[in-house]
Amino acid sequence: MKTLFMFLLLPASLVLFAQNTNLKLAQDPAAEPYLDKLSSLFSGSKPYQIQFRYEIHSLIDKTKTIQQGNIILKGNKYKITLPDNELIYNGLKLWSFNRVNQEVYISEPDPENSDQMLAAPFKMIASYKAHYKYRLKGEKSIDGIIYKDIELYPEEANGEYSMLKILYDPALNKPYSLSLKQKNGYEIVVFIKEIKLNPEAPDTLFEWISADHPGVLEIEM
Repeated sequence: MKTLFMFLLLPASLVLFAQNTNLKLAQDPAAEPYLDKLSSLFSGSKPYQIQFRYEIHSLIDKTKTIQQGNIILKGNKYKITLPDNELIYNGLKLWSFNRVNQEVYISEPDPENSDQMLAAPFKMIASYKAHYKYRLKGEKSIDGIIYKDIELYPEEANGEYSMLKILYDPALNKPYSLSLKQKNGYEIVVFIKEIKLNPEAPDTLFEWISADHPGVLEIEM
């Protein structure tokens, strides 16, 4: 679990790596209607909450980690709740709480490089026109439901990720899954269970309150 926690603390740059340099990429007009709807959904103009299941695949040692989670995003703030960990970001400070060890790590990430792995795909979708090449690869059927298969690649090859793949349900206007490939051999797949728009999300939700966590060791990074 410690390894998983540290993996989730890896900063997720909002710029992706090109996975296949031979692939001719462009802004595919066929993908834009779906990406526009998703971008509006995840624009950050209003808070939203997502219940999800995620899998972390390692292509290096062929392992897979599966967990459930919840994320609330509001503008550039977010709170990620996992079974043993919690990540709270108020737009300036990041609190990374490990419930098992009863420790919270406090840091001030670079504003341009502050999105954690589970928050990154939603941020990427919101800014897809500014930074990415994209295409509608086709359709994929899962359990009788037809999803649009959309891929996003970087315009600049100086980030940590190779590709963001989206399986999108146009009937429900929500993604079925988001797959984010990392160039070091890891892939995270987020399966969307439920999206709640405009949840109650006061700014205090995105702050670490020491008085609410007696006995937790606070460590400045």
